Amino acid sequence: YVLLGLPGLHALERLGLKKGLRLGAVLTAAGAAVRFLGCSGGWTGFVLAYAGSLITACGQLFTLAIPPLLATSWFPAKERSLATGVGVVANQSGTA
Repeated sequence: YVLLGLPGLHALERLGLKKGLRLGAVLTAAGAAVRFLGCSGGWTGFVLAYAGSLITACGQLFTLAIPPLLATSWFPAKERSLATGVGVVANQSGTA
């Protein structure tokens, strides 16, 4: 996340909210599928599980950055901090 954070945010601003969120969802789902294939065990399973985690981490760059961008584009200045907080909590609650 630290290495790809700034390039991911730049790509998200360039793509826009809708396409960026779709890309994040596709990468997260693809990473989960690859990690599922890693359940076979052994060395190949380890490599697949690790590769799936890397793909999922790239997808999370987009999904974790959505709440502040969404609040900036949809809410007035007085409500942005509350909207960002609710978005972040909802995002983290969905993964729990």
